[in-house]
Amino acid sequence: MAKLTKKYMEKPRPSQETRVRYQEAYKRAETFMPQLPENRDREFDNVYRNFFALTGIPRQSTKEHLVGDFLEVGGVEKGYTVERDSVGNVLWRVPASSPEYATVEASFVAQTHQDMVCKGNPSPAEHGVVPEVFERDGSWFIRSKDNATTLGADDGIMLSFAMELPDMLKKKGIPHGEIGLLFTIDEEDGLNGAKALQFNLNRYGTYLNLDSEWDQEITIGSAATGYSSINLPVERIPVNPGSELVQVTASGLKGGHSGVEIGDNTRQNAIKLLTQVARNTQSEGVSLGMVAAEAMDPMNAIPNKATFTFAVSQDGRTVIEKVTKELQENFATTEKEGATITVATVNQPHAQMLDAETTENLLMLLHNLPHGVVAWQESDPTQVKTSTNLARVHLGEDGMAAIHLMSRSSDNQAIEHLRRQTIEGIAKSHGATITHTEASPAWEPIPDSELALLVNSVNERLYGKSMRQTITHGGLETSHIVQLYPHFSGTIVSIGANVNHAHEEMEETEGPSVERVGKLTLEVIGEIARLGKQRIQRRAA
Repeated sequence: MAKLTKKYMEKPRPSQETRVRYQEAYKRAETFMPQLPENRDREFDNVYRNFFALTGIPRQSTKEHLVGDFLEVGGVEKGYTVERDSVGNVLWRVPASSPEYATVEASFVAQTHQDMVCKGNPSPAEHGVVPEVFERDGSWFIRSKDNATTLGADDGIMLSFAMELPDMLKKKGIPHGEIGLLFTIDEEDGLNGAKALQFNLNRYGTYLNLDSEWDQEITIGSAATGYSSINLPVERIPVNPGSELVQVTASGLKGGHSGVEIGDNTRQNAIKLLTQVARNTQSEGVSLGMVAAEAMDPMNAIPNKATFTFAVSQDGRTVIEKVTKELQENFATTEKEGATITVATVNQPHAQMLDAETTENLLMLLHNLPHGVVAWQESDPTQVKTSTNLARVHLGEDGMAAIHLMSRSSDNQAIEHLRRQTIEGIAKSHGATITHTEASPAWEPIPDSELALLVNSVNERLYGKSMRQTITHGGLETSHIVQLYPHFSGTIVSIGANVNHAHEEMEETEGPSVERVGKLTLEVIGEIARLGKQRIQRRAA
């Protein structure tokens, strides 16, 4: 574990500018509070207020400095000890409710992440999000206004709850040990904040990751994740005289979280879809010269938009239009309403293209690279074991086509075989070079751990329902936590409120679910304190 410098061990002193931004965020939040329904649990009003404040802060992965400042001020304003490490992770340390609970056994970390997947227009990466409350099927939800952008409920809604958690415990009179409220950076782009944590967490005995997306599941394991980057050298030539430049764009597709939705075969991959457009056009006898290719969704989102530009003979556009119409008819009943493939003529006087052979090689590489489920769990064929997401492609002016994939597996050996044998073999067979990031490890599950059973027991008492123990195909920071802090192995789970359509413009969170999992978490913390105290007493006896 990296050693903290004095700079990051000192209590932050937020600047006046930072404090003003914090106050402005909450003034903005007040404008959304009247949208909340009358039947909400008003004990959670400050949670929603925190969330509405958070939505106004751009917090794209790797660019979380503003939300980090927001959290610094929030912790200082509440009088907690606040630490911020050299990569930007923030930790609030909250004292135990009384000396008798100031023990490792009674103390816990509650962890959420600061960043969000930014998609839609206006870009949340620049403008934040405009939230709205709406009702459906007897419940109520929060989403971005008009479903225009991702919401950031992953993981913003549970972060907002975590900010309020100590005060809610105090108001309810629930005893607790020392609390570490940990807000990590760069979760969505590779779990990099957790990987680089620099805090001393050895004084906490239990770890609650608040980043699951279904309130009736206890996550006890997660997949390994790793990235592969392919570079294919290309040479350009002048566009043939008399050729027409045709731009084909797939947009409005479902997309979705590649760790959650990758097994849904109704979801088109925009890159694969446009590759099919090109290949079907070629099969009609039309010669294509690739001019440009662009799909740059977040790595952990199934790409729902891509644009390819081709130089074609004058009758080529007619064939492309025919092909796109046929493909769109094929997925019209399964894809999202409004999903389209559009064809347009573009004017680029000095455009250059790939020759027919190079175009064919690039298209075949994109065709041959895997996307989707590679293997299902042997013990549960409904659960994904290994998958890959063909996430990005960029054909620029630099003589290189760049392609990026994100792979996942609950089996550390399976992900390496997929990346270093299958994907690498395909890339090299087309003359490309490939590099791989070091994969984040799988979080190995411990079924029926004492903590998992405790969470389920409290849920049964509160709501009369058992919770399912599950292994998520998405990556969770817990995989790095148990490596950096081995003492948490066996005392770590993930729970969270319902978040639908994470990483999509349709992302939403269910208000009553926030309240259910919030109450569950508070009661679990009280039980952790009670059981910790009992252990100390037994040892003393």
